[in-house]
Amino acid sequence: MQVLMVSRRLLYLLGILLVAACGGPEPSPLAAGPTPAARVSTTSIAEPSATRITPPPPPANAAPPPVVNTPSADHGADTLAITCTTNAQQRTVTCELHGAAVGSQLNWQANGVIVGTGPVFSFVVPALRTDLPVQVDACRSVGTNSYDCQTVETTIDTSHLPPKPPGDPPPGIIVELPPAWDRSSCVGPPGTKHAGSDFVYDGGVFADAVQQECVAFEPGSGDYKKVCTSDGCFQVQTLANQWPDGEVYWDEDAGENGYTISPYYGYRQHVQPDTIDFASLDATGQAARWAAAGVVQVIGDRCFIGTEETADDSSATTSMTGVVQEWLQTTSPLTGFFIADNLVLTHTAALGSVNTPDESGLYGSVLLSHHLTCEQLLSGYTAPNLRAETGAGPFIQLMDGTWASGQVVSQSDVFTIIQVDRFSPHGNSLVSTWQPWAAYTGHIAVLPLDRESSSVDSQDEGVTIHHPFEGRGAGGWHVTTGHRVPECEQLDLRAANSEARAWALDFYTDKGSRGAPLLNNKGMVIGVIADTWGQDPARCKEVQGTGDIYRGMNTLGILSSFLADPPETSLAVPTSYFYSEIERVVTGLDKSMTTSPTISDQTVWPRNALTQNSARFEITDWGSEFTASGFPVKHLDSPAFDLAKQATVMFARQTGCPNCAADVRSTDFSISCSCTGFAVTHDLIVTNNHCVSAMAIGAKATFRTYYGQDVEATLIGKSMLDGERRLMDGRTNDIVDADLGDVALLRTTEPMDLSPVRLANSDTVDQYTPVLAVGHPGIMSRSGPFVASAGSVIGHSTFYEPDLFYNLPVAKGSSGSGVFNLNGEVIGQIAHGGLYAGAEQESILKSKYNKQAVEIATEAWGQTLGPKPFEVSHYVEISQGLHSSGASSNYIRQLIELWAPGELPT
Repeated sequence: MQVLMVSRRLLYLLGILLVAACGGPEPSPLAAGPTPAARVSTTSIAEPSATRITPPPPPANAAPPPVVNTPSADHGADTLAITCTTNAQQRTVTCELHGAAVGSQLNWQANGVIVGTGPVFSFVVPALRTDLPVQVDACRSVGTNSYDCQTVETTIDTSHLPPKPPGDPPPGIIVELPPAWDRSSCVGPPGTKHAGSDFVYDGGVFADAVQQECVAFEPGSGDYKKVCTSDGCFQVQTLANQWPDGEVYWDEDAGENGYTISPYYGYRQHVQPDTIDFASLDATGQAARWAAAGVVQVIGDRCFIGTEETADDSSATTSMTGVVQEWLQTTSPLTGFFIADNLVLTHTAALGSVNTPDESGLYGSVLLSHHLTCEQLLSGYTAPNLRAETGAGPFIQLMDGTWASGQVVSQSDVFTIIQVDRFSPHGNSLVSTWQPWAAYTGHIAVLPLDRESSSVDSQDEGVTIHHPFEGRGAGGWHVTTGHRVPECEQLDLRAANSEARAWALDFYTDKGSRGAPLLNNKGMVIGVIADTWGQDPARCKEVQGTGDIYRGMNTLGILSSFLADPPETSLAVPTSYFYSEIERVVTGLDKSMTTSPTISDQTVWPRNALTQNSARFEITDWGSEFTASGFPVKHLDSPAFDLAKQATVMFARQTGCPNCAADVRSTDFSISCSCTGFAVTHDLIVTNNHCVSAMAIGAKATFRTYYGQDVEATLIGKSMLDGERRLMDGRTNDIVDADLGDVALLRTTEPMDLSPVRLANSDTVDQYTPVLAVGHPGIMSRSGPFVASAGSVIGHSTFYEPDLFYNLPVAKGSSGSGVFNLNGEVIGQIAHGGLYAGAEQESILKSKYNKQAVEIATEAWGQTLGPKPFEVSHYVEISQGLHSSGASSNYIRQLIELWAPGELPT
């Protein structure tokens, strides 16, 4: 049996967002977590930290072990030192690291082989020598996706140990695992699937590797069930109540609980096509839906650990089968599209190598990365015949989930052409095992390039199908429309690092969109998304005298998710710029260019593809009585929204405003804003600790109110100095600069002209309680601040008592937003965010379902991208699949009473 030991907060840590806007400070280690890897696998042994190895106890009459003198290293505020002991009878070495802060990830190596993690670790000596090298890498977060790593090294004399007895691991393999459990017998009897259900395990059978048994679910037990509150009814699907739990045990080495994880797959669905009426779509919608079958995700390189054995299904084959096949690192994912039946055009930025570290020292990208190289990661495995595969790309992923690999046949400063030669239905095996591309029988739309795109009218609507990274939670294949902005094009815009003159576009794209086709409503590719320009398109119109920048407050209404609308311009290179070169390459490969589209209803668009948004413990169909975030429709006109707005303030800058006049009001709300806050009295503002972490008590800041009043405020308290350090599992957070609930309080010099909000009793809220928030997400700054959102409570934290989790959108700039009930009272605050399933795991999974060691399988936030439901929109939704979280009102009240005793109204 193979056992996996994973921290209870790892799932919560996946995809953690920094919610301070405009490059603000990083979230607290409680929110940002201890792992520098962009993903954490709970279903493989890729990282030896996830494998529980219990060292043998020393015999009762054993002599005291010799202590090895070891060096120390300065790790910022920490002084690190290793102490190692040897056990002659057991032929083991036990090493301990002293001085590492809570939250640091530790990776031990002996003789160049990874042996595990934790402050204490024991391993079998591979070979007798006088200078066995031992080192530990201690890494801690110093910002979003940035880590400070310190290496401490020593050597150990193991020459006095007895010779290696027969059967011990050979040199180079520190530990071996017992044989894996064969789960092949866990097959459900025919006909058990619930006929009306989309869910795979509704009537299915799960192989429980923890207890080594098959768990069968009754047909109908894993389908939707009706749930009603005082505000209406909706449907909830879950198998969390029936799913086998993992195991919790005391880990002597780590000095804390260890967990044998039971991965949760109860969210899996049989993917079904949608029922969109193609004939009902306008010309733009029809062209986009047809063209989507030719749009792909592009990844330049990957680190893949596997054998020549082909993986047996569409998910990463796990240690439960004894076969290891897993993606561990990738380059940044971009977009591309087919220009011939085996040729893909993409942006040259898609190319790269996972063997080249980024500025923070990580290998890979924000999608999948690690601070170790691929070969170093391979050394942590013990399964036989494994290979570390890099340089086998570039790779593309089609809309149906198929992965393909190929070779670059043409490359310029902007665009690259990939010739596809192999494919795999799932991509979870070595490329050498993939099938020839000629055997692929799926539908592909080959997109035609317009030779004369420069003649396209700038007033015509364009549409792109792309994979914006900020929208990845909802899935890929976003269909986004917009227009050219000729006023910006007069500035002679150029795509980055090229001579290509670009078109300016007034819709959102980001780095993941590069390489996407820009089509007209006839289905012709008239340009390719190449870059963004950090200028509001309205600025060009203002300069040219044809328009003005919007300077008011947000008017998009009450939102369930944020809509990307930053002050940026998207850039596309017209096809006329590079058509002749593309044609030369294509004809040189004995292919021909498609000259006209054949728009038809051939694209099979799934309505329920696996995405980050759909991988949850509870999948909810909110129906017609609630919004997509669980807010009752009948309360969308609640006066609580107006109460919340007028009490919300903009954190304008971390400097004072000695000349602010109490009677002056501004109508310009286009100012930059670093965070959000709310007024609890006429002179007290609550915001987040991480918004003021660089400020000292007594420092000044400037805020602007809903009514345009600028006020100077003095910092009088922050939770990093006075907050709660106790965790609910009995441990203590002793990181010096932890946010500790992430609350700060400032006092204004002049009274604010507004109605302060009251703090409610947060103990009275529970799951599904309607809530609302008002904030200033930077990614919506072009639409204006004071963005109103509505949602519901997910639950109270079972890890850190002050925290509450919400089904509310989150983005940089929302930091400090108050969370209000329908009476307009504060029940909490937004400070951080992360994967929705992580909030469920830290709240209702334990409090509602009493599961201690169950985690969502990591398949939903890896490399494979599921298409989002079909929708043509000018906006990109950027917060689906995420939760927001922060301190409860009771915790906020406790701190305010400490910093400003007696000033809150009774």
